[in-house]
Amino acid sequence: MPTQTLATMRTTKALNSLRKFLSILCLTGMAVTWVSQAQDPQSALNFSREIRPILSNNCFPCHGPDEGQRKAKLRLDTQAGSRKDLGRHQAIAPGAATESELIRRIFSDDPDEVM
Repeated sequence: MPTQTLATMRTTKALNSLRKFLSILCLTGMAVTWVSQAQDPQSALNFSREIRPILSNNCFPCHGPDEGQRKAKLRLDTQAGSRKDLGRHQAIAPGAATESELIRRIFSDDPDEVM
């Protein structure tokens, strides 16, 4: 098994920290939007404006429209793809963040599972 260099380990750790920071930032933004929406029923969460850009920047390279680059046959660029039954779970389970595979993998410490 090849050993990782110290620089590679630091880079991996930095990328994992950045990924978690961006995930927390994303979830905080969604929570603020949901709270605002609850206070102002006329205001609605706009997927295309508020969520899709985050997915586009972070997820579409591996789970977007390019079938040749797509991993795990998972599409996050379409509603149907993101909510597709993946056996015992969905990538995004509307209204049930704790049941969403996407959330579980964002926060995973397992390098083989983390997104």
